[in-house]
Amino acid sequence: MMKVCVFFLIVSISFSQSYPKNKTRGKSACSQSCLNDLGPKICGTDGENYYIFNNACFMNKKSCLDNKTWNETSFEKCASEKTEDESESATRCSNIICPLLYMPICATNGKSFQVLSNPCLIKMESCLRTETWLFAHPSNCNPKPFISFE
Repeated sequence: MMKVCVFFLIVSISFSQSYPKNKTRGKSACSQSCLNDLGPKICGTDGENYYIFNNACFMNKKSCLDNKTWNETSFEKCASEKTEDESESATRCSNIICPLLYMPICATNGKSFQVLSNPCLIKMESCLRTETWLFAHPSNCNPKPFISFE
């Protein structure tokens, strides 16, 4: 049973991809989904700001999304500077529990399209990113999801 759950988790993560409206693939760091419980928390800086990230994946994703270079630095720097703790959103969203179920859907935030491994993840993405994600027509996502909610 555990092997089946791990398999579905890996498949779900691997099929979560982001596509801009022009349907060209963005940078892989921007499209990857980051799990809150993988890896240790790290302190990162862009040379001006300091943030505590849940793990290196979130730092790499922020680098891509902000089009800035974020580098890991010592926790002393984060402790002495005013920081924005990305784990706050993870704590706020921890009451959203999504099943390890693979029923891919197409979602949009109005700027890009993303294949999510199941409908519950729309709520999770909206909460974690503090922006609205909605169901989108399957033709907007590539690879096309298997289910349509029309």
